[in-house]
Amino acid sequence: MKIEWTYTFADYEAIHRSMRRGRRFGRIRDFFILLLIAVNFGLGFWFLGLQLQRGGELGWLHFANIGIGLALIFGIFVLGPLYRKWYLRQQMMEDKTVTIEFDNEGLVAQLGENTTRTLWPGIVRVDGDKTHHLLWINKMQAYSIPKRAFGEGQEEEFLNLLSENVDNGSIKS
Repeated sequence: MKIEWTYTFADYEAIHRSMRRGRRFGRIRDFFILLLIAVNFGLGFWFLGLQLQRGGELGWLHFANIGIGLALIFGIFVLGPLYRKWYLRQQMMEDKTVTIEFDNEGLVAQLGENTTRTLWPGIVRVDGDKTHHLLWINKMQAYSIPKRAFGEGQEEEFLNLLSENVDNGSIKS
């Protein structure tokens, strides 16, 4: 079976999302970051309210907590994706055609002029989300296969190949 698609930032982001989901204490870390943002906004507005009630002047320090909260939000939702987009461009993968051919031994992936062969025992984990299947070859590298790349009946054939050839304990899709 052979599939082909053009690699996009969404394909790269699927790997990032999966890494965050699979990271130890990832959800706890996200909770504490959101708590830190909420505390900074709460304290900032509380300090502003107290100062306004007293009728005093507002200085830059009264806006510091609100500024920290805004900086955290900016870093997470703007700088994070911009950095990942820059990193993807450094890898020179964006907008290139990806071709993957699956057989009983493994897969052959071609990206531009580069070809890689991965045997089924080399797949250490399989997971995904509603838009992508991810075949992990180590903790940092994965094949990000968008579901849009599959033709009629190909996705079922792909899932059958996975269930036959990859350790069932590693499949989380």
